Amino acid sequence: INSAGFTKPVAHTNLDALDEALFDEVLIGNVRGPYSVIRSLVPLLKASGDAVVVSVSSVSAFTGSGSSLAYCAAKAGLAMVTRSIALEYAEAGIRVFGFAPGVVDTGMQVEIRASGINPVSQLPRESLADAAVPARVIAFLCGAGADAFAGKELDIRDAELRAAAGLPPIEG
Repeated sequence: INSAGFTKPVAHTNLDALDEALFDEVLIGNVRGPYSVIRSLVPLLKASGDAVVVSVSSVSAFTGSGSSLAYCAAKAGLAMVTRSIALEYAEAGIRVFGFAPGVVDTGMQVEIRASGINPVSQLPRESLADAAVPARVIAFLCGAGADAFAGKELDIRDAELRAAAGLPPIEG
């Protein structure tokens, strides 16, 4: 499970003010980090004959943001790393998923909310998802029942995924 991605509130700025070193740090943490972990585990994953890789993504990979260039670019890069690995290793029995869990109550969100720098920072804590909800989906993806979703970039709001993982539909 690649879930160690991050951003820094200071990275949430417009292009002309975004420090290149900070941009690189966010890319390294969100793209090269997961790539390195998966790459180091490929021999074990192939030997198992039934391995699963889940990379925690973000809808930011596909929607972009006017103030989160580094994070959005990094998550888009991770989505392509995930997709490429899925295509390359499917025949070896390695099932690979990208999973966007939504806005979850994590330490990263505490920092973003404290910064007050973008619309996500304005979300009240009670509106954030409990980490147990995406964890349930990740546990589902690790089981045989998730085969139909392999190789895809998944969003926790997807009704079919939620039903398959045993989550209630999103109301509204």
